[in-house]
Amino acid sequence: MFIIALVHSSGLTDEPHHNSYENSLLFALNVECKIRPEIRGDWLKEIKEDQLCYRRDEPDCLQFVLGQDVDDENTFYLFELYRNANAFRYHGQTPHFQAYASFVETSQPFMEEPRLCFYYPLEENYNLLAHHLLSNNQFTKMPLG
Repeated sequence: MFIIALVHSSGLTDEPHHNSYENSLLFALNVECKIRPEIRGDWLKEIKEDQLCYRRDEPDCLQFVLGQDVDDENTFYLFELYRNANAFRYHGQTPHFQAYASFVETSQPFMEEPRLCFYYPLEENYNLLAHHLLSNNQFTKMPLG
């Protein structure tokens, strides 16, 4: 249920809009999730594999940060940054995301529904600078490991 909600709750339509305003902006996602303690290790293995494939195999996925809450070892935060909304749509169709989705559906790792936030980063000149760097191949992803 969560994985289906992830894609559909973004507010994006299923059809890509190659020349639309929406795809001229960077697209970001924050997730807060509480993981059942008994499945925490398995979930971490799966999400880290998704993170590795995301960084390695998806050039339009610019950043994937996994963090653990400072007070609760079973609460995690994800930050994902995409070149545009189409890159986010594509991510949901990748084999590694489908593997993660399958894990989530069968293992039910969440103690409660994850909290999702979708947005366009609006820091001053951030989109202009990022698109300039991307168009000139000057943007580098964070190193693996």
